[in-house]
Amino acid sequence: MRFINWVYDALISLDMVQANARFLILGLPNAGKYTFLRVFADNTLGILQPGLRPTSQELILNGIRYTTLNVGGRWQAQSLLKDYFSEVNVKTVIFVVDATAPELFSKIRTELYILLSLEKLSKVPFLVLGNKVDHHEAVSEDELRDELGLYPQICPTDRPIQLFMCSIAKMQGLEDAFRWLTEHRQHRSGKV
Repeated sequence: MRFINWVYDALISLDMVQANARFLILGLPNAGKYTFLRVFADNTLGILQPGLRPTSQELILNGIRYTTLNVGGRWQAQSLLKDYFSEVNVKTVIFVVDATAPELFSKIRTELYILLSLEKLSKVPFLVLGNKVDHHEAVSEDELRDELGLYPQICPTDRPIQLFMCSIAKMQGLEDAFRWLTEHRQHRSGKV
């Protein structure tokens, strides 16, 4: 629970608890998006049925509500724009990648680059989570970074983007990811 409280404090500093502030959770099917929501919604794991449509969920941490938009895994970045980005104030994109599925990396890279090229998201930090590192089939951070074309730098659009390897189900590797996210959101809002 200590880690959940730390994440909550980080989200407050990121202004993600405002009624109009949202973050997107994106990724292909079975990447771990629903597990992420389940763990942070009520600190439990369970089997969730992936949705075919985007879902909005309120998470309550320490009595404060904030909203997430989980677009699910069966999406096309270009068509998503028309329906959802026009009215959503996106503060952060969390892009979850199944690190045990190298056969999907090319598709993931394409979808990620489409999102990175969108004007609406041009200044929004992208936190890329290489999930399922607790499985022996998971690729290394260097392999995933190379396959997705992600390198530790600020993108030409001056957008922070970083890859962190983790196991959402076991809550491993997430603290550093949220620390990075906090630092970059604070920097962009002039809080540091």
